[in-house]
Amino acid sequence: MFALIASLPLAAQPRTCWEMKPGYNAISRLVAAPGKERRPDIFFFGETGSADACRGACEAEGPGCAAFAWMGPGKRGVFGGADKWARGCYGRGASTRTMVPDKERVSGVKVPCDQLADGDTAAGQQQQQQQQQQ
Repeated sequence: MFALIASLPLAAQPRTCWEMKPGYNAISRLVAAPGKERRPDIFFFGETGSADACRGACEAEGPGCAAFAWMGPGKRGVFGGADKWARGCYGRGASTRTMVPDKERVSGVKVPCDQLADGDTAAGQQQQQQQQQQ
């Protein structure tokens, strides 16, 4: 089936958008420690300043990155220690079904644009407009 989609003209391929999931963690319990990765399932892109920058890192990885998780700005621990996961940006491979509620995190998953409500397609449309201008 992938070969069929890949062989379609670019205009016939479904547009891809991002379904944003604030308050969800796409990598919860899948990474043993901050900064670790398990390619091709989990990617570590380093620290980024925002969920949008993290989404951009996942997009730059190409079709192998189907979802991302930005760990947020971080919070101080009970004893004042820094959050070691703060600003970490991670990507997920093809398996993106697991999203764990986590108010400190922001995740996003690639979906066909026609699966989103009209107001939710902005992220995908913006990306495609940029690609068409290049």
